[in-house]
Amino acid sequence: MKRPVADESINLHGLAPDVALLRVRNKCQEPGMKGHTLLVIHGYGQGILRERVRNWGQSSLLVKTMWPGEQYNLPGGGGVTLFFLSLLFCLMACLVDCVIATSETPAAETSDTIAAAETKSPVFLIEIPLPVTAECNANLRRSLASAFDRDFKEKEHASNVDPVIVFRFRTAPGEEEHAKTTLFGDAFELARFLRGKQFAPGGKNSFRTIAWISGPLAGHALLPALACDELIVGAECALGPASLNDSLPTEAERSAYREMTTKKGCESLLDAWLNPALKLYEYESDTGHGFLVGDSLAAATPQGMAFLTEPVEYAYPLGRGVFAGAELRRVGLVDRTLDTSGDEESLADFVAAVPGVDGQVTRVPLLATVRPGVIRIFGTLGPAMMAQIQRKILDAFETSQVNCLILEIESPGGSLTDALNLGNYLVNEIDHGTVRVIGYVPNEARGDAAILALSCDELYVGEHAILGGAGAAVPDPTELEAASRTIAESWAPRSGRNPSLATAMLSSRSPLRQYRNRVSGKVDWFTESLYQQAGDRDQWQPGEVVVGQGYLFQTKGKEAVTFRMAEGTVRSFSELCSVCGIGKEPLVVQPHWVDVFLQGLASPLWSGILLSLAFALLYIEANSPGLGFAGMFAALFLILFFWANLLGGTAGWLEVLLLLFGAILVLLEIFVIPGFGLTGVLGGACMLIALVLATQTFVIPRNFYQWEQFRNSLLMLCIVGVGTLAVAVTGFRTLLTRFSLPPGEPTSPQSSQEERLTPGQRGRTTSPCLPAGKARFGDNWVSVLAEDAVPVPADTPVEIVRISGNQITVRPVKPW
Repeated sequence: MKRPVADESINLHGLAPDVALLRVRNKCQEPGMKGHTLLVIHGYGQGILRERVRNWGQSSLLVKTMWPGEQYNLPGGGGVTLFFLSLLFCLMACLVDCVIATSETPAAETSDTIAAAETKSPVFLIEIPLPVTAECNANLRRSLASAFDRDFKEKEHASNVDPVIVFRFRTAPGEEEHAKTTLFGDAFELARFLRGKQFAPGGKNSFRTIAWISGPLAGHALLPALACDELIVGAECALGPASLNDSLPTEAERSAYREMTTKKGCESLLDAWLNPALKLYEYESDTGHGFLVGDSLAAATPQGMAFLTEPVEYAYPLGRGVFAGAELRRVGLVDRTLDTSGDEESLADFVAAVPGVDGQVTRVPLLATVRPGVIRIFGTLGPAMMAQIQRKILDAFETSQVNCLILEIESPGGSLTDALNLGNYLVNEIDHGTVRVIGYVPNEARGDAAILALSCDELYVGEHAILGGAGAAVPDPTELEAASRTIAESWAPRSGRNPSLATAMLSSRSPLRQYRNRVSGKVDWFTESLYQQAGDRDQWQPGEVVVGQGYLFQTKGKEAVTFRMAEGTVRSFSELCSVCGIGKEPLVVQPHWVDVFLQGLASPLWSGILLSLAFALLYIEANSPGLGFAGMFAALFLILFFWANLLGGTAGWLEVLLLLFGAILVLLEIFVIPGFGLTGVLGGACMLIALVLATQTFVIPRNFYQWEQFRNSLLMLCIVGVGTLAVAVTGFRTLLTRFSLPPGEPTSPQSSQEERLTPGQRGRTTSPCLPAGKARFGDNWVSVLAEDAVPVPADTPVEIVRISGNQITVRPVKPW
């Protein structure tokens, strides 16, 4: 029996199964089709459309006989099915279909379905330079992941059909010989990637892939081309050989080529590609045209195989192991040939020759060599921190030429406005065609920090990381309204993330409910306000409440992936780099040393140390009048404390003014108002309140997280009090020992003559007295202490006021 021949064909690529079956049935019912054969081109893909088409052919009265392409060696193999339509069967089927259509199918629905059948798939073109290298593979993965987030989802949703991705294999002028040097390992890695269709992070996607070869192609670069769903080649293009040396192909290479090639019956041709030294025989049999390969025809011929004509050895008109595109089309390895050369001006011809695709082509640029950089965002968000982060991002792009930016976020939030500003910069100001932004939350990103994380192109979280929920700040209604509008109108369309989930992380005014689409069965989540704004809300059936009114939405680890807010979970930063295809160690964008210094000072440990030292020095200053260095250092430590927290986003000018006001009241109580009363208590309270407010972003705690932070602030103050007391006691004694003359300690040369010194005796200072110093009385040099701790310069006339033990007190006098 000869191979059946098709009278007409129909291409179903890019169509939904229901629409495709409707087009096949309509085609079979055309008057000219009765008694003819129809070749249905459904492709390979995941096999869903092929199974639906063949099940329909077996059960339909329109089809008398069905020939699967792979069983009858039809051009296209398992990607096609041939139907034979009988005149009697078609007449009966038409009557049955008319009755069914009249009773069950409304006219409007039929017209809508036919209109849907004309929907064409969007086309994306990405060029793969030859030779294929590991670097090329990494760049291709990043390019497709970035384009998927930016364009694929939007156009797939708009057209309601699977996108078509065209991979054009091109050789740079003058690089023909170098283009042949693709290593097998790199080619096989790319082939597996294209076959797996893991374009979007974390999932397998339904795309129609086409390899477009517009020029000569040799070496193992043939392997990824064969892995695509379809192979389109210029009719005169020369392909092969795959092996460019005299070594025999390994079993791994043979298995890879057979595994990646979707066309059946081409095994001999693949062997000839891998080992051009083998003889190739061309034959005609009852199943069609084909090739056999081996050392001899007898060894190559399968047992029991019958030939219509005597096989002849293939002459290789283009060279050993080299085949023209037209020849490969004849044996079914190539799906379609083009007469054009594949240059820029032939792109429109290429698209016109591919059925079922949109005429518009979106180019996906192949991103350059990956240059990863990481910026770590730790602590409470605030204006100063956000400005610092934006400066780091600009520095990473301009100075370090980073094109893969990782934002490691470990923050309880703190300022929704500032988080939105930085998020808008990441979403709208960065060229996502050349830069990939990855968010990483190892432990927590609460409140508005979660919104900042969701502004990234991709988001990965730790297995136990908290995303959303109560954070360091409670936004006001104006901020919430602006945030909801920005997320719904700007961020969500590009990232594909649900704006209701992001809004529910910030606001508890509306419950979050799960809905199921009555038509597609898709599950999604809406807040009440965004559900009312949905244009297709009549199609959504309400389900269970995820988060009730009065509670904030919060996810943890894998739940974020379930809610489609994160692409996946990772256990470490190194695993993140592995999942994202980042082969090299990312550059850590280092902040300025001042930023590092102040960030360290803002930590609870150093904040406590600074406050303890400041209050201890103030205590010493109050008990030792004239010791100006203690007050000076106390003021310095307080300035450092407030400066660090000011840049950290927790302190503001309100806290600084409140501290100054409290300090003024305390000083008035000590030096002006007698006793210790209300002024001192009020001043101390103002200073304590200022210190508490300086370590947090809120005034009155309003959620669980804020109460926890308030408790930690009070605990820090208690520790500071204990530390202050300990430092003050030990420090005061040390300072008195250092700057005063201890009782009973003689000093030379005073020790032998100090008894002859009397009050009223005059001399001259030999060093500054601050208040301790040295003075000369006659032939005696002694240690003295200035009266009332008033500093006395060197070489100043002084007189002894009193002598108490070894302590001699002096005061300045007019020169004699």
